[in-house]
Amino acid sequence: MRYCCLFYLAVLSVLAYSDTFTKHHKTADKKNLYVAIEKEFIEPNDMEEFVVKRFDHDYSGSDMTPVIHQTNDVLASLMQGFADVGITHRQWSDKEVSLLKEKYQKLPMQLIIAADAYAVVVNQDNPIESVSKQELLGLFDQSNQTTCTDSQTILWNNLPNFPSDRDEKIEVEPYAYGTNKRLWLAFKSLLCDTLTTQRVATQADAFEVVKRERGAFTFQAYLSDNNGMRLLPLRDDQGVIKPLRIDTIFSGEYPLSKRYYLHIAPNVLEEENVQLYVNYLLSDASQTYLTSKGLVALPKAILQRNQVILQQRSPQYPGGYQ
Repeated sequence: MRYCCLFYLAVLSVLAYSDTFTKHHKTADKKNLYVAIEKEFIEPNDMEEFVVKRFDHDYSGSDMTPVIHQTNDVLASLMQGFADVGITHRQWSDKEVSLLKEKYQKLPMQLIIAADAYAVVVNQDNPIESVSKQELLGLFDQSNQTTCTDSQTILWNNLPNFPSDRDEKIEVEPYAYGTNKRLWLAFKSLLCDTLTTQRVATQADAFEVVKRERGAFTFQAYLSDNNGMRLLPLRDDQGVIKPLRIDTIFSGEYPLSKRYYLHIAPNVLEEENVQLYVNYLLSDASQTYLTSKGLVALPKAILQRNQVILQQRSPQYPGGYQ
């Protein structure tokens, strides 16, 4: 009985210590800034480089070091105090924001820091005029490879924007490439996470197939070199063609795009280290690095809006940016 009691007390002591460390881990190490990041934002190998090493290099005089906290639930990480800032692929809803406000009695801050956007590359002689996002999903979802959609398209001729005066049958041949895994994962997350298709080694290989086969198509990240390939126009849910431009990407109008947001917990908004890290993420060097990894850097208007939100400059328009 005596040994059981001693064991019980020892367990309680360990649990109490563990709980204290978990809830107050930042108190013991004030120089760490905890950054919660969704896994699809950037390749794992690049994440350490971008989040930690490049900051340590560019701000070598700082006494703060970022610490990566990979998670599928950035909101929970900020709510529970496991992270100071977080990066997600979407803006939080009013309900989600209210949870943080209720906990900290103050609103969090949300800033756009980058975007993803993709074009569809088709053969020059393919007469298809445009596709919707749902039609594109049907083009990828061939045979029984996935269950992303019930509407599968085997022939380009079956699409509504295929010219009615063209009688030739053109079979759909989708291709993906795997040199940059993040690009494929980010692209298919805009259509269907379980999407599968034929794959080749590189983008150049995919382009060669598309040049050779009339029914072949692939994808590419915004602003990457398309070597004169034809980019297929995309229609929105109302049937309106949305051009692939910076303004349509960051407005969310372009169908194959999404924005990434930096979320700052309310309880650390005034901390100098947090402000320093935000400046790093929005710096020209960081934006250039993200562009090199296939993301879309912030245009000047978004950078200015972020600076207004951070109170680093006055708005150019009455009432501020919307």
